Amino acid sequence: MAHNIPTRDTSLLFGIIFTLAGSLIAFFVLIKPLVLIERSRDWVETPAHITSLELHKTKGKSGYNYTLEIFYQYEFDGNTHTSKRAGTMLGAEDVVNYNRLEPAFDAKRPVTCLVNPRNPREAVIDRSIDFENPPFLLLNAFAILFPLFGLFMLLTGLSMRPAPGPGARQIPLRGAPLYVTLVPTCVAVAYVVFIFYCIRHYTPWPWYFWLMLLPAAITTLLCAYRILYKLAFHGSRLDLARVVPLGETLSASLHVPGKIEPQIPVKLVCLRTATTTEKHGNKTSTTTHTAPSWQVGTLATPYFDGRNTTLSFRVETPADQPATSVPPLPNPSFAWQIQAKIKHFGIVHTLAFDLPLCNAQLYD
Repeated sequence: MAHNIPTRDTSLLFGIIFTLAGSLIAFFVLIKPLVLIERSRDWVETPAHITSLELHKTKGKSGYNYTLEIFYQYEFDGNTHTSKRAGTMLGAEDVVNYNRLEPAFDAKRPVTCLVNPRNPREAVIDRSIDFENPPFLLLNAFAILFPLFGLFMLLTGLSMRPAPGPGARQIPLRGAPLYVTLVPTCVAVAYVVFIFYCIRHYTPWPWYFWLMLLPAAITTLLCAYRILYKLAFHGSRLDLARVVPLGETLSASLHVPGKIEPQIPVKLVCLRTATTTEKHGNKTSTTTHTAPSWQVGTLATPYFDGRNTTLSFRVETPADQPATSVPPLPNPSFAWQIQAKIKHFGIVHTLAFDLPLCNAQLYD
């Protein structure tokens, strides 16, 4: 079945974009407001007078956006200060704060603000969290998912390695290193711990707020799977009896740690990767599409030596198919793989090994 696989350049590009964008979103809509909420717990309650209060309404692509503009004055330690910060959650509660503060502003009644005794110029009127406000949950979901996705793409791009050279006879197992999932998992867990630490005083939380745990839970399960995969198949390799051109019989041995059940299905697959560019008005989109263009299957015969299993097999390579593409990659490019399906702890894993298959004329 066809699927899209990012190349090294696209993974690095989108990884950098999403990591930087996600980090900025996380800082302004999650980290900075929650740090302010935690810091303001020991601030001093002080009367304040609102001098200006307006709610600006602008039309956006998905509806109307509201921005609260407020100025209020308060006295602290004999000095008069002015602040324009109403809440802590960066616009997520502007409408709520406006409706709550408008009666006091119209009646010219004082309101209570919280003043930082160590820096009296810093104050806030409302430090509560409106869990019923959809923008709060939406912004915080993006603040968690964007950096995770960016880190995953960035580390995937950095870990990509070229196929073995034309003379290679010992092929390592294809797969991303463990840090590709371990680093995003640590970031997700740190995010979740930080969020729940800062809002620990605002219980009870609504049931759907626990959905904030999902990114950390998903990445943790994925990382756990990668650890088990690494432990089960670390050191697996494919040994070629000799380097053969396309059109001849390929003899190989697959070495896997532990005892493997007999009759392992093995496939020789040619993957075709093509990049297409489409224009939609003033916008240009690029898609990388990878799908098998040729494949053949066989069964590998196992031999267990008490510690490792060696799976031997022979397969005919086609003479009419393109060779493994070498950098700089053409469009379309082709890659050959040996893929073996192995069952371990009740889970079927596909082990992939890149093959450097060349045309027969290169051996003349």
